[in-house]
Amino acid sequence: MGGGGGSLDDAGGSLDDTSGGSLDEGGSLEGVASGAGRGSGKGGVAEGSALDGPSGLGCGSGTSCASTGKAASRTTRVNVSRIADERTNWHASCRHRVSRGLVAGGRGSYVRVMKLAPSLRSVVALRAHIPDDAFTARTLGTLREGSGVVIRESGLVLTIGYLITEANEVWLTTPDGRVVPAHPFAYDQVTGFGLVQALGALDLPALELGDSDAARVGDPVVFADGQGQSITGSIIARQEFAGYWEYLLDEALFIAPAHPSWGGAALIGADGNLLGVGSLRLQMIQSGQVTDINMVVPINLLRPILDDMLTRGEPARTPRPWLGVFSAETNGEVVVMNVADGGPAAEAGIRRGDIISDVRDSEVGGLADFYRKLWEIGPAGAEIPLRIVRDGRESWLRIKSTDRNQLLSKPRLQ
Repeated sequence: MGGGGGSLDDAGGSLDDTSGGSLDEGGSLEGVASGAGRGSGKGGVAEGSALDGPSGLGCGSGTSCASTGKAASRTTRVNVSRIADERTNWHASCRHRVSRGLVAGGRGSYVRVMKLAPSLRSVVALRAHIPDDAFTARTLGTLREGSGVVIRESGLVLTIGYLITEANEVWLTTPDGRVVPAHPFAYDQVTGFGLVQALGALDLPALELGDSDAARVGDPVVFADGQGQSITGSIIARQEFAGYWEYLLDEALFIAPAHPSWGGAALIGADGNLLGVGSLRLQMIQSGQVTDINMVVPINLLRPILDDMLTRGEPARTPRPWLGVFSAETNGEVVVMNVADGGPAAEAGIRRGDIISDVRDSEVGGLADFYRKLWEIGPAGAEIPLRIVRDGRESWLRIKSTDRNQLLSKPRLQ
């Protein structure tokens, strides 16, 4: 997780991205990625912006933040050392276009537009309004725009959760321009998925859930947003993803080329089924070439939790301990880039620049390892012993963790 120290652009509302960071040819990926991912110019993020996560937990040091109209960047480091090998010769073979309603194929082959046309009709635009006093308002903004995917003909829409966190209003726009109110009723911190229910008739087909486990590196895909923009490319990696905001996927999908409006966009396989939902835009460098890519949350992570999300608003699992520490991995070390205001780490005295070297009696071997060791200690509320290194001196801290969901306001029916 690199980057930090910039300022947040006050352009007005939606979450945007100016990609930054890089992937070395045997190294790891860094990128600056936004929340909503519209790419619309409504609330840009300055390059090198400070660490502000999708859980909306704190402005970064050296940034200017306001309670409304602010976009928040997410500077993300991912351990994806195999990407360079898996995308060998990709540049030479991949052809792509961004267009409205026209889909061009990746790896030199065109995906049949007629076959995918029904699938594209299931993608809607999403606009969420968040109260000024919401916990996530400063970091994720009070106006968030992205996309969602109709997964049931009753109007159930799947999206990426940071778009709807603490929203008090959600509006969906269908491909033919109809605007329908919706209720945000479920968000899973572990996967990042969110669900909204349309409160009026969408009259749109449900997109069938595909099998993301069967997707392979090199498979052609279509990435479609709710604004009518579709791109095609290919899966360039399936790898672990460690986000700086205490987020970890054992295996995420990475695709290229990147979509300019990735937040909540639908990743569609060649069979027309849904493979995942867009979360981030990242940037990597290989042999001196800079390439924007997207990280997608695989759809198979939804299957075991969908029923719970529909009936409980969240999966029936024990909440993980949360510290409110935003961390980067640098040369194998976990370095604190920021802490959430009022969060457990801040109250315990964790500071920017601290190195987290041990959790309890185990040495930390990177960002993903840090999270796993943290979550193994116990549920939310557990006391977490950390050894930190500050200015070359070691010390131990005991941090009383919490459940981050307890800090977020719950949605009310519109």
